[in-house]
Amino acid sequence: MRFTVEPKPFLEAITTASLPVKPRNPIPILACLRIEARDNTVIISGTDMDTEVKVRCEAAVSEVGGSCVNARTLKELVSHMTQTIDVAAGLSLDSGVHSHRITDLPIEDFPTKEKPDPGVEIEGGVQAFLRCAPFAGDEEVRYYLKGVCFDAERAFATNGHVARHTACTGGARQIVPAEYAPIFQKIGGRLFLSDATWRLENEHVHVLGKLIDAVYPDLTPLFSGGDARLTIDADGLLAAVKAASAGSAKSIRLVPHDDMYAVQGDRFEGPHMETSVDVQAHGDLFQCLLSREYLTTALTAFAGEVLNVAGDSERVSFRGADGQCEVMAQRDAAAAKAEAA
Repeated sequence: MRFTVEPKPFLEAITTASLPVKPRNPIPILACLRIEARDNTVIISGTDMDTEVKVRCEAAVSEVGGSCVNARTLKELVSHMTQTIDVAAGLSLDSGVHSHRITDLPIEDFPTKEKPDPGVEIEGGVQAFLRCAPFAGDEEVRYYLKGVCFDAERAFATNGHVARHTACTGGARQIVPAEYAPIFQKIGGRLFLSDATWRLENEHVHVLGKLIDAVYPDLTPLFSGGDARLTIDADGLLAAVKAASAGSAKSIRLVPHDDMYAVQGDRFEGPHMETSVDVQAHGDLFQCLLSREYLTTALTAFAGEVLNVAGDSERVSFRGADGQCEVMAQRDAAAAKAEAA
């Protein structure tokens, strides 16, 4: 194997291919990148056995072949090179100013996935995944909630306390692991789903991964709430939540008064504080107690929008231009006590 390549695109390809690679993997080959030179192209691959990333990089190939080299070491060395790099089997790197030789492993040792079922393209799938991934769960017991589910008309995710859905088409209830959001964010492109795998493609990058093998709960009833009761500015409410929580409130109480919500912090970590910030709202306002964390997640998803809000003291639905969030309410002991009195 021998080729010459410019350092900047070579480093970008190495960085992208390294996304699934765990540097301290106890299996040496899984800490490596597979480098294959052919047809004036270098194909760089990285894998964690569940997901494989392949990146094409233009190069002047004088001798076809391949090798495997530690991803972290290769990235570190190439990041300091500024001139055209001459790469040869061995593995040696020479840019005139810098010259290095790295211990490599046989290309045959690198695990590769079988050619997948081409699957069905999910229209709007990448953006739908990125919108829903922050709402996925992280519990090992309910492992099926650790991904974004795609059905025929939308994508959705929940951790059991807050849920999100957004429109996209082409799914058949496949579950894509939410942990790969950084790969989706960096690569973009088109998303394809088959019965067992997900595939992400753009002009230079091909990613293949395993779906979560489980049945996702039907969230249709959750997203079919009643008519909107009020409208509120997402950014205004989010700013009020941050101010009222003072960085330590676990819950936020929304108390209606005179076409306004008094946004109050509750269940503080440490000394109790009395905080209240008013924010304007229009419509049929209702009182509720919500988790600060989950309310913040929902409002951040709709930054810059005026939201239609439905719900009651049990659940609040925030509806924006590109989907809907449901936040489960907490039991408000203070409100219940006041009603009883």
